[in-house]
Amino acid sequence: MNKSVSESFMNSCRSGDTSSAMSQVERVGVNYQEVTGATGLMWAVFKGHNQLSLCLLSLPDIDVNTKSHKLGTALHWAVAAKNVDMIKIKIPLRL
Repeated sequence: MNKSVSESFMNSCRSGDTSSAMSQVERVGVNYQEVTGATGLMWAVFKGHNQLSLCLLSLPDIDVNTKSHKLGTALHWAVAAKNVDMIKIKIPLRL
């Protein structure tokens, strides 16, 4: 995989650029993990980009049980960020 595409995807997820992230997700893979084990969903949830999080959650291959090396699953990231919308409504529906 092209490293610049994967870095661009992760940066889009961190910044909440839904259009850019969704245009790159097929090339990278929705469950792509960077060196820390973090996925795009984890960053989107942590940064409060709930629209992007919902888009990623709607993809059929999303694995919400993927764990990063230190913080755990996307649900753990949501708890750490106090992202109540994703904690209460969105992520548990996919478990």
